[in-house]
Amino acid sequence: MFGWLARSRFYLIVAVVSLQSCGGAEQSSVAVADRGPVLARVGEFELRIADVEPLARQAAELRLDLGLEVAQDDRVGLAVEFLALLHLDAIADGKKRLLARAYLDRMFAQAEPVSVSDAELQQAHREEIKKYLSTGESDMYRPTFIDATAIVVGCFPDRHPPKGDEEPVLIMEQARGLAGEIAAACGARVPDLDDFHSIARRFMSGHPTVELKEFGRIHRDPRLARMHPALHRAVTALADNGAVSVPVEVPGAVYVIRCGVTDFGKGERSGEVQDELKNRIRLSRNRSAYRERLSQLKERYRVRTWPERLRGPER
Repeated sequence: MFGWLARSRFYLIVAVVSLQSCGGAEQSSVAVADRGPVLARVGEFELRIADVEPLARQAAELRLDLGLEVAQDDRVGLAVEFLALLHLDAIADGKKRLLARAYLDRMFAQAEPVSVSDAELQQAHREEIKKYLSTGESDMYRPTFIDATAIVVGCFPDRHPPKGDEEPVLIMEQARGLAGEIAAACGARVPDLDDFHSIARRFMSGHPTVELKEFGRIHRDPRLARMHPALHRAVTALADNGAVSVPVEVPGAVYVIRCGVTDFGKGERSGEVQDELKNRIRLSRNRSAYRERLSQLKERYRVRTWPERLRGPER
């Protein structure tokens, strides 16, 4: 990188010499006329017809040295570009920053278009979900949660597993029948949660295996939910707040589920955040290309550093 800056300095000096050899402001009006009319002005510099070719050659050489493309058919553009660099030379404090920024902008502008496969999108999406689950933060992903409550008919009180030769209070056929009665009492919808609780209390009276279960916030995404798959399918199939499921059977119990409030998330499918994911992948690749390009420049110009000298002399 330092070799490049020194080299660019050399080219700027050569450009000045070229301008002087072609004639400067101190020359007579006849000499200025010999250089032709002014094509462009950059700062205090004027570009005349006779100046175009020597400056364009210097600009092309600098571009080739930096590995940038050269538009040979745009000689005036090359000459103006070099005059701009020459003008920046007068701005001592900002010169290196501006030149480096121009170089990086051109390097990224010439990068090959990044094609992103579906597999890469899916992998990036999975990583974003993992990031959210571990940190609770994400710019593009937030899961949807559904509140749900159920009236449960078990074969044993509290749905506990049988102990020894303990006989069930209800066999599964009886549990199905009782759950059917509960579902009929609820109908397709119970808009008020208190009414659902009242139905539960009515059937809990005299039925020791009937209970009310608050699921709380359930992940809509089955990959994140921690509940029986059949119950999860039933919850996510309910249309909206107040909707009630048909009886759902799992080992040892039958559930009648009421859907509560849904807290909608974002970016749960990779297609919803496809553009953001692609930009993130492309940015990552550009950063890798940038680091690789810097490594190539350091190797090419044999850059050496002595970071240990920052600590000062050893005592």
